[in-house]
Amino acid sequence: MIRAGELTVPIAATFPIERIRDAVALQAGGHVHGKVVITL
Repeated sequence: MIRAGELTVPIAATFPIERIRDAVALQAGGHVHGKVVITL
């Protein structure tokens, strides 16, 4: 479905692995509208 463009996943924020604490804090705040992505 994603390849066909029928499904999209909203990304709220992207963080490098070095900032994982910031990503967790954002997610824990409960006001995120979309996924929080950690890049390696």
